[in-house]
Amino acid sequence: MEHLLLPKDPTSAELPVPCVCEPPYYDGQDFILYPLRHAKPWLVCKDGKDLREQIDAHEGYEPTPIGELESFYQQWLFFGLLKVVLQTAFRAEDFVSEKAGKRFITTGGLMPRLQQIWTLRPFARAVSATAQLYTNKCMSIVTTVLGSIKIPRLHSTERRFDWRIRLAIASLGQLVASAANFAFDMQDLKLEQKAVQPPEYLFPNEDVVIEMRRAGWCPSELYAITNKFSSLQSRYFLSRIKKPEPHKVHDQCNTRFCQWNQTKPRTYVTKHRDQQCSCLDYNDADLAITVRHILNEGGLPLIKITEDGPSLRVQAIRSTTDTKYIAFSHVWVDGLGNPLSNSLPICQLVNLRKVAVALQSKAFASRNLGSSLKEDCSSFAANSHVELEESLIWIDTLCCPSEESQAKSTSILQLRETYSNAALVLVLDATLQTITLETTSFHEVLLRVFSSSWTSRLWTSQEGVLAKSLWFQFHDQAEDFAVLKNGLFLEGYEDVRAMIIYHDLVNQFQWLGIYNPEDPANPKIGQELLTLDYALSRRAVSVPADEALCITTLLDLNLREIVAVPAEHEARMCKLWELIAKKYGGIPQSILTLGYTRLETEGFRWAPKTLLDEGVAYRGGQRIVYWSDPVLGQPDKNGLLVKCSGYIISNRHWDDGLLQNPWQSLGLVNTNFPLMTFRDGESAERYGFSVRPYNRDIPLQMSNSKNTVYGTVHELVDSGPCGILQVMNSAKDKTAEALMGRIKTLSSGICQIHRPVLVLLWRLDTSMTLVFDTVEQIATAARSILPTRRMDELQRQDQQNSKEMEAAVKDMKSFVKALTEEKLRDRDVTAAMNLSLKTTDMACLAGLVLDFFWHDYVAQGYDASQAWYID
Repeated sequence: MEHLLLPKDPTSAELPVPCVCEPPYYDGQDFILYPLRHAKPWLVCKDGKDLREQIDAHEGYEPTPIGELESFYQQWLFFGLLKVVLQTAFRAEDFVSEKAGKRFITTGGLMPRLQQIWTLRPFARAVSATAQLYTNKCMSIVTTVLGSIKIPRLHSTERRFDWRIRLAIASLGQLVASAANFAFDMQDLKLEQKAVQPPEYLFPNEDVVIEMRRAGWCPSELYAITNKFSSLQSRYFLSRIKKPEPHKVHDQCNTRFCQWNQTKPRTYVTKHRDQQCSCLDYNDADLAITVRHILNEGGLPLIKITEDGPSLRVQAIRSTTDTKYIAFSHVWVDGLGNPLSNSLPICQLVNLRKVAVALQSKAFASRNLGSSLKEDCSSFAANSHVELEESLIWIDTLCCPSEESQAKSTSILQLRETYSNAALVLVLDATLQTITLETTSFHEVLLRVFSSSWTSRLWTSQEGVLAKSLWFQFHDQAEDFAVLKNGLFLEGYEDVRAMIIYHDLVNQFQWLGIYNPEDPANPKIGQELLTLDYALSRRAVSVPADEALCITTLLDLNLREIVAVPAEHEARMCKLWELIAKKYGGIPQSILTLGYTRLETEGFRWAPKTLLDEGVAYRGGQRIVYWSDPVLGQPDKNGLLVKCSGYIISNRHWDDGLLQNPWQSLGLVNTNFPLMTFRDGESAERYGFSVRPYNRDIPLQMSNSKNTVYGTVHELVDSGPCGILQVMNSAKDKTAEALMGRIKTLSSGICQIHRPVLVLLWRLDTSMTLVFDTVEQIATAARSILPTRRMDELQRQDQQNSKEMEAAVKDMKSFVKALTEEKLRDRDVTAAMNLSLKTTDMACLAGLVLDFFWHDYVAQGYDASQAWYID
């Protein structure tokens, strides 16, 4: 595993990957057809079939023993891929070592060879398009096969595929794919499709997570890693980093909450620079009075710290439009705050002055780098260098009054200008200040930055994105973020693994500069809200009501209107969505289908309650679809007014005198079958819908004993008219995300959809339509027979458990079985079942028949010009 980068001081040595296959490790012939030469034809895609389907079908019917899979996949996917890359330079024995009589995989000699073949330097010879296309095909196979490996359920005793073998294959695949793709990008060669990379969910696995937890990682940090970083290289690197505070116990933490990152005014302790320090706090009543006075006059207070021999002097100075100053960004949990007064220990003040003076004097990067890299990096630093006036600083602990007052409100209202007008913003994070920058690589520094506490807190998000020049303080010196980013990019020229990390961090880089639109007069709501969502989804805040303050500041909304609202989360978020709609002319109506918890306030029950992390199952590439919808809804007292196509559905009305569902006493047969259907009353087309996974709007408890998914939908329809709205544009034959909820007609004549749940909606294809037409025919025929009428009578008499009911059910089922068997003799019906349900089993079709009246719906359709209120 030497082909994966490690921290300079990793928690453990190289990961030992067992070599479980026997020599000769690879036959040296074609990679794609290797399985055919070893009697495994299901691993070779043929006749345009899907390789994953072939593998799943074979392994489902005749599973290959895990040990055999490990050996064969290592031979084919690991050694075979090395042969694809190295060609004539490949010698399998170079990648196997022996220790204490056991064989292990070693890749120590891989990187020099790989760098020679697929160097990232622009003047390198071009790799032929033919070779690249072949590599792409090989990588597609590697990715598909790795994805097909069965992962047993948690706590299962079933033997698992050795994760070390899987990681070795996957990480090699990522390295090969990245090297090929980057080389072609640098040479401006265009291909229809780039090499695909193995899925990132392969790491970290359960064993690694347990190891990281023991090393001091919090569940929230682990969750953030898997959401922030998509490359195996970045995740593996982070898993080997030593935590600065391994003694912290995170047993009370979860994926969204770390107890160590929460601060409470009553228990907060301002810390000294050193645990052994016992210096006094610098308490100067005149300082606090001056700060309040400057704020009350609408000014910005700055702090000047001077040392006069053994004494220290701290002054508050009013800033002018030309004043240059350093604004500090810090995490309160590190101990640099004070909820009771505008004071800090003397040792902290001395350090603030020290780092401010050092930062002021730093004109260019002084790291011990190669000449070309140093010149490139120093050009960034030189551009951001400014002469500061007497090391003036701004820090919230000293410049924002601790008590509730008009001065404090003014300070909060000034936050955007405070950070955006600062000459430099310096980040003080305790974990980052343990890093010696001079001896640490750029990729390690930036991975540590974006996994630090500073990137997990809400307040620091605005402080970073608003900075004109953002710097980070390390143990030995401060450094410009632009220098760090550029340094990592240049490292990527020398090492493709560093370039993998660079590309992994691109999204993190982006959110640090997105809130300064090129055209402030025409802000792009989709891009700004998408990036806001991405940036905040992995952050937390101790006081929920502060979320609206921070978002308002980031989006440059009217902060006074938020501050005027009582400091309560729900009320402030309602006001926030009002302000967002006012600035952008509305709200992208497709956000209605994002799986967020909603506000409870009437008129705002459409709006996300928070943009902080709720574990919403969307990655950045998916969320852009929701935030970038050009169709905007308009909020008012009735909810969000949208225009979209939809249906009003209801139970079919029967004139036979029977209950809507005369077989209700049977309960649901197919409780795991998630599909429900309705027929368009005008076109007679059938549509399917099912409750969307990860749906936060489904109640945990139902009012009856029905299955949760079915119960939610049936209760909605049974309670009266119910609407399904297609709020996102989608082709007619494509699956669309939709809202489903009860309908109320307002005095304006517009229908209001109340507390909708999220569903998937699609038009059934011809095969599935024929299946459900057949189901309807059988169910309708069975509804008219005497046993069904007897069941209806007994159900009304509350005799569901009687012997008479048992006999009637038996007769009804016999009729259904006979008619089902008759229908299955129709070749068209069996072909349709095989295509749509992947089975021709009579019991499957009969089960759909018995469940038919649970969702016997009809619908009236409306086109995209129809107006609806969502609340």
